[in-house]
Amino acid sequence: MSMEDQVKVRELAEVAVLAKQGSVREALARLDQQEFHGVLASAALLIRARLLEELDIEECRRTYTTGLEKFPDNNAIPLRFGVLTYKRGDLALAKQLLMRSWQIGRAHV
Repeated sequence: MSMEDQVKVRELAEVAVLAKQGSVREALARLDQQEFHGVLASAALLIRARLLEELDIEECRRTYTTGLEKFPDNNAIPLRFGVLTYKRGDLALAKQLLMRSWQIGRAHV
């Protein structure tokens, strides 16, 4: 792992700590100030979406939708989006998303 990646991982960890301490808006601001690449980009997107679940459900949905487009091979994005959708009562969309997650996961075995 490069030194830059190590710094970015540390930044993601600090964002998680801020969120855990209840500073969700500050955590989001920190995420938005950084540019992440590769695997860290999808991790940052997932963290951002999870934080938005508490603050702005429409922005959360847009974030997950962007993630589905940008990271089509990442099964964690449709999984988390599917769980959120299920909890919000859209069972048909939840089923589609969860099946997509399962299919992506199976393709990588």
